[in-house]
Amino acid sequence: MRYLLAVVVLNISVLLVNGGDGDCSLGCWTDNADRAIAGGIRLNSNNPVEDCRNYAREQGFSVFAVQYFTQCFTAADAAETYNKYGESSGCVNGRGGGWAQNVYQVACQGNILTSDMEVNQPDVGWNGVPERAIDGNTDGSYSQNSCTHSGRHYQNKWSVKMDDAYAISKVRIYNRLDCCQERINEVKVFAGPVYCGEIAYEANKHFYDVDCGGAVAKRITIVNSYNWLTLCEVQAFGELSSGLW
Repeated sequence: MRYLLAVVVLNISVLLVNGGDGDCSLGCWTDNADRAIAGGIRLNSNNPVEDCRNYAREQGFSVFAVQYFTQCFTAADAAETYNKYGESSGCVNGRGGGWAQNVYQVACQGNILTSDMEVNQPDVGWNGVPERAIDGNTDGSYSQNSCTHSGRHYQNKWSVKMDDAYAISKVRIYNRLDCCQERINEVKVFAGPVYCGEIAYEANKHFYDVDCGGAVAKRITIVNSYNWLTLCEVQAFGELSSGLW
């Protein structure tokens, strides 16, 4: 191989609350043995996107890529070379795939939701408390105690109150993967009183992005009127707003 991967072991037991790729994503792109992005390391991590971002930031680089779940690529000229082999459909859950790499910018909007914010859910089933949706853990397996669960199968709602008003660009919802994925279909998202949109279910899709178009709000509400509501993580992206709400 032209470029040798160094092995770096990162013992990371806690996922960062402000993790996730936010508005950093540049898409999924093809790679081959003559690498699109020259420099690479191999990660042993629960959160390879965040760890690869941190590595790229330490090197002073602006773009990085995650490939085949554990491989991190970044270089000084990555912004000019990452797309040299064209787009790919082989990426899985933001962590790339075989000769497919999810490419990200290092500097971007981060998740504005934190675990100390006030959350509300009218009823709880199967110990799925509302705080789980902002605990920083995106695991889609219910047994990992990171997903919420409503106590009834209709007219369900979850909301989070932010300390300040934000112009919300999008809301990201991580779905359950071990069971009942289809329940996320037609879940609606609101930024304050503004209706952002609804989710169209896709099998085995880990997260869904709903565009809020910069709606200014201090509260985000997620509604499922027709089924149980389970959220394995909710993230929101935007900027502090000086506008009234």
